Amino acid sequence: MVFGLVMVGAIPTAVSFAVMNKRRPSPGGAFTWLWEAVAPPVGAWLGWVQATQYTLACVLQPIMFGLFCNALLAGVGAPATFTTAAVGGLVVVALVAAATYRQVQVSARVVGVFMVIEVAFVAALAAVIIVAQATRGDLSTAPLNPAAATGGVHGVIAAAVFGMLAISGFDVVAPIAEETRTPGRLLPLATILITVLPGLYWIFTSYGIASAVPVGTFVHRYMGSGQVTPVYMVAGRYIGNLKVLVPLTGMTAVLACFGANALAASRTLYAVAREGLTPGALAKADPRSRTPWNAQLLVLAVAAVAPIGLGIWQGSYLVAFGWTGQVIF
Repeated sequence: MVFGLVMVGAIPTAVSFAVMNKRRPSPGGAFTWLWEAVAPPVGAWLGWVQATQYTLACVLQPIMFGLFCNALLAGVGAPATFTTAAVGGLVVVALVAAATYRQVQVSARVVGVFMVIEVAFVAALAAVIIVAQATRGDLSTAPLNPAAATGGVHGVIAAAVFGMLAISGFDVVAPIAEETRTPGRLLPLATILITVLPGLYWIFTSYGIASAVPVGTFVHRYMGSGQVTPVYMVAGRYIGNLKVLVPLTGMTAVLACFGANALAASRTLYAVAREGLTPGALAKADPRSRTPWNAQLLVLAVAAVAPIGLGIWQGSYLVAFGWTGQVIF
């Protein structure tokens, strides 16, 4: 229900971004639009906000990858420590660096492959749950009923914030404007699709997960299990040992999200640098790959170092994950 609400609520803003992407394609996106249409200081402020947000989102990805690595190791009986999580985080930074060095078309294919793997598995798991619950006669429409919200109106509002963050990716499309062959046609289409299709997908899959077990079991047992995601516990109940696919697909999901956020962060820094607001080196494109590699390298360096520092400071990667997520929100 929440994902349906936020999808409908996000559509007007997505349409606005689609119109602007058609009329003024730019890697700076909203930064460039405000810089030119309102006032440079307003655009500069938003540009730094966007660059910071995308970079923090990149910092979150190695932490998540490390946690999924540990979940996978624990699932096969191998030691899972802070060191294994940190190494996993460094590995994913290296993989994303290799995947995003070349032209954006290559990066998009890599991101797309990993995204399809995650989407297919989670959709299949949701379908298995829905069929199993329907067969037992336990399927309910409660997840689609606002009156069933255990936290009342305040709970719905809080959930809507996270739902909006899960769907509102239309701003990530704009930064690749100058690397798209027909940005005036493709960017507006992608902006709308990235809002509607994920919304419909989340409605279906979250309904399956919400229908899997009683609310009390999900909140008190699964959420408190110490796993990076309670879906791991849900999967164990319905597909047994195949639950090992949860951390595996989680790792592919991180690769997809990390790649997309790294592209957005580096292109935004590149656009800001072209206006003289950051060191000039960030406004240069690599002569071989023809990508803003200096800006990309800076983002990847922060994503490699910051998670380890946060993990040490917070005492664990799991706590560091929560802390970084709160900073972004």
